Amino acid sequence: MKYKITGQERREKRWQLFSVRSFVKYFWVENQLDTDRQRFLGTGEGLTYANASAIYEKSKQEIELLEKDLEEECVEESVMHLITQHPIKKSDLGFHGNLFGGKLLAWLDAAAVSYASECCDTPSMVTRSIDKCHFNKPAREGQLLKIFGKVETVGKTSIKLYIEARSHNVYNANQNVILATNITFVRVDEQGGPIPISDRVRSKFT
Repeated sequence: MKYKITGQERREKRWQLFSVRSFVKYFWVENQLDTDRQRFLGTGEGLTYANASAIYEKSKQEIELLEKDLEEECVEESVMHLITQHPIKKSDLGFHGNLFGGKLLAWLDAAAVSYASECCDTPSMVTRSIDKCHFNKPAREGQLLKIFGKVETVGKTSIKLYIEARSHNVYNANQNVILATNITFVRVDEQGGPIPISDRVRSKFT
């Protein structure tokens, strides 16, 4: 699942949307297409009614596209559940000054099993498998490490989660996906054998 736009980009889109709306209000409502204002807004030759209408319609279309884009982004984010976050400290770094990969994987597994337990209404969940992990970008000291997740599938005894780790810049709210993977957990009994996940839990995610 891709992460569409960052917080900074979202704020820029909202500002762009506000600017276009303001232009439409000023251009159409306040100016009323009188000749003097046409010359002021145009190139000296004045705007024809057809040209003014075209500008107005184009601006309305831009507003609709921006609103749709922001609405889709809200839907995209709502699918992902923020499980936990960690401030990245000096003790979390490796030799090259980036977040140590082993530390990240430990945080990832702990966050995922807690989310699996929450989804399945039981603490008796164990890690069965972790898919390939590609470290896309480094995370630095002073950033936040945010871990998001969502349920992919629920089987008879197991649940597969999509887990995403993002570095978060506290100064500008920019986020980068540094690792994304699928992790599967199995519900077990006291002897460690697999037991069924309840029908009530499966019905929530089907």
